Amino acid sequence: MSARLQIILIAFGLFCTQSQAKWWQKKSDSTPAGKTKSAEAETTVANGMTEQDLIAVLGEPKGIISGGSKKTLMYDGVQIEILNGRVVNLPADFSTQLKEGQKEQEKKESFWARQKKKGLVLHGGDWMKPAERKRRQTSPAPAVRKPAKKINAPSRYVMRGKDNRPIDHSRYVRRGQVTVVDFYADWCGPCRALAPELDKLIKNHKGVVLQKVNIGNWGSSVAERYNVTSVPNVRIFDRNGNMVAPPTSSLRTIDANIKRAKKQ
Repeated sequence: MSARLQIILIAFGLFCTQSQAKWWQKKSDSTPAGKTKSAEAETTVANGMTEQDLIAVLGEPKGIISGGSKKTLMYDGVQIEILNGRVVNLPADFSTQLKEGQKEQEKKESFWARQKKKGLVLHGGDWMKPAERKRRQTSPAPAVRKPAKKINAPSRYVMRGKDNRPIDHSRYVRRGQVTVVDFYADWCGPCRALAPELDKLIKNHKGVVLQKVNIGNWGSSVAERYNVTSVPNVRIFDRNGNMVAPPTSSLRTIDANIKRAKKQ
């Protein structure tokens, strides 16, 4: 073999090795949104760090609860409080909660994938065939006998989860004030259209608090916990923390429900 040919082969081998190294480096750096980049990265999360630094470590949250200078970022299995742009009250077992939450979310996503592979769709908290969902959507609601009216009885609606237990909204509800909880998603067009109109409506009602909750995506812990099956999904609560009507996305209905809640 000539000396020139040996040089060419050596150079070619070096080029291949460097290319493979760059490819593996690029692959190792890529991390899905909402998941930690490494086990060591979790240890860098601490009280006092900025919200931007937190997201740089853990990725985009699955949901966001906003209220004034306070904010809560929802990750699988753990909620991180933000005050004035910095992390506060970080749980001592944060890493353990995060790992367990991620495992639980992976199980849920796997279950959803199997259900969809069977051709099933989610409707009203139940999995069913598309034909059954269409039947339920088009079938008239069964007649319900109206209960006898009670004097001064407050209007109350009980929102239930998939386990048929009443959903606890106390995290968002301000006792002593009428509260509007808006479950939305950044990718939702109707949510973006409703947001400015809803802000205007709230300003016209004194003593009403607006809480905006970003569900992130379908199947997230927020959507599961509060049985959010459509967005925008707006819920109204009176001063005692009672939900006054079913969720709605209609601005006119939201206005009517706020007025009802203020009278109670």
